[in-house]
Amino acid sequence: MSSNLVAAEIRYQQSTCAIDLLVKDEEIRRSRLGQLLLGDDIDRLNEQILDEAGRGDAAEAQVANWREEAEDTSDRLERTLNELRARTRELETLKVMAY
Repeated sequence: MSSNLVAAEIRYQQSTCAIDLLVKDEEIRRSRLGQLLLGDDIDRLNEQILDEAGRGDAAEAQVANWREEAEDTSDRLERTLNELRARTRELETLKVMAY
């Protein structure tokens, strides 16, 4: 009877070890799945960062273009105003000379 008890104890320990191995394998599988999912999340976030950076670069370029256009327009306006002032002075001079 004691040999049967020893054999049963050994089978029990073997079963316990097998169950522990299965549990550990499942934990490893879940950890790997979690790593894969996190890797996908990181890839998606990196793509979003690149997209946003691209949009930011495009917006900066557009702002620079608008700034340049505004400066050109301001320069043209200043020249036009100076020309208008000069013509106004000429007109005033001609009016004075005409009287």
